[in-house]
Amino acid sequence: DFSYTIMHPEIEKKDEKFYNIINEYYEKICFGSDWPEFSHNDFIFQSRRVLRDVSSYKIEKVVGSNIKNMFNI
Repeated sequence: DFSYTIMHPEIEKKDEKFYNIINEYYEKICFGSDWPEFSHNDFIFQSRRVLRDVSSYKIEKVVGSNIKNMFNI
């Protein structure tokens, strides 16, 4: 679960490393909101920012289908 990781202020300084991780391990990563530590709006804003250069297929995997597969939904 990368939810808390993407909200860390230092992620902007490490975007390239983060993108490499997402692009290589997208089938093993999932995102959630980590509410109440972070608001849903802040999480959505940051998710869009850090995933801006990731393919739509990989985005779907990390924000939805990976967690569904993990729980057989």
